[in-house]
Order: sequence, then structure tokens, then C-alpha cells
Amino acid sequence: MSRFARTLRRFGFPAGPDAVLDGLRALDHIHLMRRDDVKAALRAVFVDAPERVPLFDALFDRIWGGTGVIQVEPPAPEQDQQPLGLADDEGTGRDPETIPVGSDEEDEDEAEGEAAPEVVAYTPRETLLKRDFAEIGTADLPELRRLAERVARRLATRFSRRTRPARRGIRPDVRRSLRRALRHGGDVLDLVYQARRLRRTRLTVLCDVSGSMEVYARFLLQFLYALQQVAGSRVETFVFSTRLARITPILRGTDADLAVSRAVAATAHWGGGTRIGR
Repeated sequence: MSRFARTLRRFGFPAGPDAVLDGLRALDHIHLMRRDDVKAALRAVFVDAPERVPLFDALFDRIWGGTGVIQVEPPAPEQDQQPLGLADDEGTGRDPETIPVGSDEEDEDEAEGEAAPEVVAYTPRETLLKRDFAEIGTADLPELRRLAERVARRLATRFSRRTRPARRGIRPDVRRSLRRALRHGGDVLDLVYQARRLRRTRLTVLCDVSGSMEVYARFLLQFLYALQQVAGSRVETFVFSTRLARITPILRGTDADLAVSRAVAATAHWGGGTRIGR
């Protein structure tokens, strides 16, 4: 799973520690000998957009179905600009258009005539992350919303110091393991692991909607809307320029565009001066 997660991250999938834990939890609920079920469970955890399903399936098949390489056809770079998605290979001495996955070495004995699937390492997310908010247009809003929802989910939860029993993990629970061993005459036949509990975070968010921030404010409100939908009543949202205004109830609507428009209309000092020091 760790190798698969590393490969997914190289191709822009959200495969951080939290997502890996979610993937392992998903595998607890399916039959591990059913390959299609495993793929579907992991796809539900790691794939963030429908158009990325073919890329995920190709990576899954290469990792779990055999060894080989995935051929990448990056978009034509501008002058003195490296293709997106291939920065990790800089300085490795490896052809940036060939990315090995599934094994530490390429399978030199791969059967003749078996063509490696062609997948694209470029993702819209990579371009958005490198652009100024002021250059982002309405066509980018769907991808921005997906990014905002992902970040919001991460912000809405955090690990607690308290732990819970777990089937898998890296930290064995010595007390529970010894207690279970007493059932077998003191012999430790299996270990009980512990994992940190997830807890919902209480957040108070302030958004600057003064004139200098006006080009960014609408996107920030889109993000705050996503955060409000994920975290619910544990989030309080305020906007300010010359005055402070609470917009938490407005962002509880079911339509993002309508909620943002209402928040703008309800903020009489939108685009005005700033009194941060008061």
C-alpha cells in the first residue's frame, strides 16, 4: 500500500497519510481476494474527479497486476519550462517520459507486443496551484471547488491524543495485547494495534473583503462555503473590511454560487477600506 500511495502522489492523487488510513479501513469491509472490489474501494478513497478514473485504474493495474512502466505523454512545454507533473524526476538520470511503477526495476522480459498503457501526468490541479488567484476565471471554478472541499475536509478534522484499537498499524497496544494473551495462557498470538482518534475541529474564520483583497475574496468565500458544508456547526465565518460581519447562516445554503452572492450582497462594506488594527 505504501508503494501504491507513493505512486499515486507522483501522479497528483491525494494519497497522504490520512487517505492511506482511509484506504486501509475501506479494505477491512471487502473481500481482499476479489481484485475488482479492492480496486473499487481504493478508487472511492483516492480518486477526486471522474476524469481521473482511467489514470487511477492504469496505475492500480500496474502495481497490483504486474510490473512494467507507464508511458507519459506530457503537454508540450513552453520554452525553458519543464513539463508539468515530471518535476520529481529531475536530476535522477532517468528519462522523464518513462516513470517506473510497481517494482524497483523495469521488467525487461515483458512480453513482446504488450503495449504499456498511455496515461497523462498533467492535471488541472497542477496548473491552478501555480497561478495567481486574480488570473483564475469562471471556467476554473469546478476544479477550485473540488480543491476547496478537499482542503476543508482536512481542516475539519484532526487527530486527537486519545487512541482507539485498530486491526493494523505501527504502534502496538501493549496493554490490550497482553490482556488478549491471557486467554491463551500468556502466549502473545496476535498483536492489537492502536490508532489516534479523529476529532472534529472548531474553527473561527476571518475573511478580508477589503478593496485590496477583492480579486481573491470570491474564491475565498467558495472555500469557506465548502468548509462550512463539511464542518457544519463547528465553523463560524466572518468577513471584514471597515467592520466585522458574521456570514455563517448565509453559507449554510445548498447552492454555492447563491450562497456566495448572498454573502457579497449582505456585506455593505465589501471592497471598502481596512481597519485591521481596530
